Amino acid sequence: PTYPHPQNTGCASCHGTGYSSSAVAAGALATHVNGTVNRTTSGCTSCHGDLAVTGVTLASNTVAAAPGETAAATSVDSTGQTVTTSAGVGVHRAHLANTTFRATPIACGECHALPPSDTDKTHATGAGTGGARATLTFGTLATTSTFQTHTPSYAGSNSGTGGTTGGTCSNVYCHAPRTTDTAAGLNLAPSWTAAGSVVCGDCHGIPPVTATHPANSSCGSCHPGYTSTTVNTALHMNGVLDGGESSGNTPCWNCHKTDPTTGAAYQAMATDATVHHHVLATDVTLTGSITQYPLNATTNACVQCHADHNVFNPAINTGNTLGRGANLRSRIQSAPPQVATGTAVNAAPGDAAPGYYTNTDFLSTGNFGICVSCHSTAQTKDTVNQKSDGTTVTPVIAGADFQASAHQYQVAGQITQGSSAFQAQCMKCHSDPPGVGYPQYQNGANRFVLHTNTDRRLRNPLGMTQTDALEENFCYRCHSTAGQTTPGGGTAKATANRDYFNAANMSAASQDVFTEMQKGTVATSGTTQAATTLYFRNNNTTNPIDGPAPTAYILTSGTYAGTTTFSQYDMALAAGATATTRTNTSGTTTNRYLHFGQFISPPVAAAVTVPSGSTFQVKTRAQISTT
Repeated sequence: PTYPHPQNTGCASCHGTGYSSSAVAAGALATHVNGTVNRTTSGCTSCHGDLAVTGVTLASNTVAAAPGETAAATSVDSTGQTVTTSAGVGVHRAHLANTTFRATPIACGECHALPPSDTDKTHATGAGTGGARATLTFGTLATTSTFQTHTPSYAGSNSGTGGTTGGTCSNVYCHAPRTTDTAAGLNLAPSWTAAGSVVCGDCHGIPPVTATHPANSSCGSCHPGYTSTTVNTALHMNGVLDGGESSGNTPCWNCHKTDPTTGAAYQAMATDATVHHHVLATDVTLTGSITQYPLNATTNACVQCHADHNVFNPAINTGNTLGRGANLRSRIQSAPPQVATGTAVNAAPGDAAPGYYTNTDFLSTGNFGICVSCHSTAQTKDTVNQKSDGTTVTPVIAGADFQASAHQYQVAGQITQGSSAFQAQCMKCHSDPPGVGYPQYQNGANRFVLHTNTDRRLRNPLGMTQTDALEENFCYRCHSTAGQTTPGGGTAKATANRDYFNAANMSAASQDVFTEMQKGTVATSGTTQAATTLYFRNNNTTNPIDGPAPTAYILTSGTYAGTTTFSQYDMALAAGATATTRTNTSGTTTNRYLHFGQFISPPVAAAVTVPSGSTFQVKTRAQISTT
């Protein structure tokens, strides 16, 4: 019969002894032309699979319906074929019974969707997918992974027109997990009828050649249980990226050579002279030659600031009660013990032995955390392998001063895996722009990374467009009020009387800075006096000069509550003269906000000739006292 009836000429395999394609034997006459379809098969094996197995349904023993699932002569496709080279049989057995690449065989529905019911025959069209007899809809594992969406296809078969050629699968998750992988020798579209054709290195490179994968063929350094020729069957081919984390004591550059999200090369931290950054020493990071934590600010490596994975990973170091957020060392002067790969440190976090590591960049005791422990003294800058800002040493940061300042407070971030906290103090101001570094390992609005920055002071742009030398605009992001128009060049903070992060209270005076710095009405012209003699200051001594007080002022209304005295200090005072003062009596409106100029010259220890046309700096200064 035509489709959807199986095109199997071995009639007896379904209808019992006595039937053939050309005759009905005497023993079968009782069941022939009796008004009933007599079959020895049932359910899903009515057409294909092991025809000797009954009771096969979508819920029970479904795998027996796969042609060639076993070596039994009764395990056939819909034409009665049993060999792998037959398009209807193919490599079903390799997928359904093999545990080389997975701990459990692949289920039928992971490769292709199952029919909607046990009796459905709509897939048996005779003109199916890719030239095959049946219509194929790919299953969940074939089409989906957590890191890429796949659109599989099957093509190249001619079984739908009576041929024997099988097709090939392409863009299937299992055989082509990364379509951007350009490694040589890949077999991303294996033949359906070629058994044993897939080995390690066929589906992805060893290592994969992509913009984000490190060029490291020692698979086990990031994926525990793997080698370049064997897999961890408990984790392999499960649709997610499992185990991609170092167990410690592995060169950081093996995995962190590139940012796995953006592809930004982290060799930039060693040699990029177009941005500002901590300069990593090539000889200790790219080759992995470093064998211990640096205990000074001159051996520049990732673990100069960071704790290793066997320290901050709670699955390894059960003494870490703070979680993965505790990935910073607590100070440069001491470090966690160096232990074997994957071995627990067995030390609790904190700023004292046996801690050595913590989840914040500033501590109120000891050396004040990892940042200040280095920057409490001036560090010589590498001006070759990073962008120069014109200086050769770093500023000195006094931990006690920061501890006593209003800027000393924590802003909470969160590490995605394990939802552990990271508390930023230095890094709330000094952090990479959004999207740079490794922000994908954090969640929430506040994400702190300090690797490369276009700003010379490594400042977080706080909602502004990142440029170099943010200067006072950076300060205005906190020192302004909610609702002001783009203070500093970005959208105003959302919460009144709080800092930009909404983490700390701010006084009205501290928020008024942006407003006050925008004032500056030009004064009206005052009386001027020509000077025929210049008095240079000597040895940094400043002297006032006598003469008429200027009458210029800014504001045009208002009065002082009491008697206000203005003292004018300009150039050097003639012998015996005194400073000029102006006094406003209570309630008057005359001469308010007087402007006073002070002449500033270089220190002069001997006679000097000043060329005609020289320009001098004038520094405004006034002393006002009110009684």
